[in-house]
Amino acid sequence: MHLYEFAERARQRLPELSSNDGVVLRPDSLPTVPKEMQTDALSIRRATHIYDAAWRIDRLEFYARKPTYEALGLLLLNAVLRPDIDVVDVKLTDARSEVSLLRIECEQADVEDPFGLVVRPEAFGYCETAVEKHPWVSDRLTAPWDFPSFTLTNATSDAIHEDDWKSRDVVVGFGSMQGTVRLAELLLNLSRPANETYEVELECDAGFRGVSPASAEARFWLPGGFEPDSEFPQANAESQ
Repeated sequence: MHLYEFAERARQRLPELSSNDGVVLRPDSLPTVPKEMQTDALSIRRATHIYDAAWRIDRLEFYARKPTYEALGLLLLNAVLRPDIDVVDVKLTDARSEVSLLRIECEQADVEDPFGLVVRPEAFGYCETAVEKHPWVSDRLTAPWDFPSFTLTNATSDAIHEDDWKSRDVVVGFGSMQGTVRLAELLLNLSRPANETYEVELECDAGFRGVSPASAEARFWLPGGFEPDSEFPQANAESQ
């Protein structure tokens, strides 16, 4: 299934996301998600961010248009809200993407063999809010693990040797349930027609914060900012 096909099914079942009153998403308001999807409307490229000329950290550069970020945000919310989902693989087919697979691992409550308190999400209320370049820099009360996580690895998650390290082309996300939902909300806000922020940076604690411990950093680009429009896959490529 194409990512846009899923998103179109979701839109048909949801009220307008830009409603001033907000919307409430529940498990039964979202369509079933297959284990595998594909999209040619998202490109993820590898980069690094160097702090103080001594510490280098992975950075992922996301290039997409607003409809793609909306589709990905809805997919993440669906993955969190539906208890029958544990992993969703999205194959990235744009030729410019240095990442070939986006793997969404979904944290689910273990009700069969619980340990301590078991929490299961029942709903998510979404209301459009403005986007800042560093969206959570002032949020000092959030626990570090409640930010999203991005892991750059390979298909077998065993990038041990130097050649393995250089050829990593799989991104696994997005950490805890709270971190995944936080990222989903950010992507939906990025996708709204009124949004005029074209670059969002999620950095580690050495920078402006935004990712969980040991995570790669992530930067999300939209056309209209510093990057030329030609860098972005066409949002309607899959429907042509």
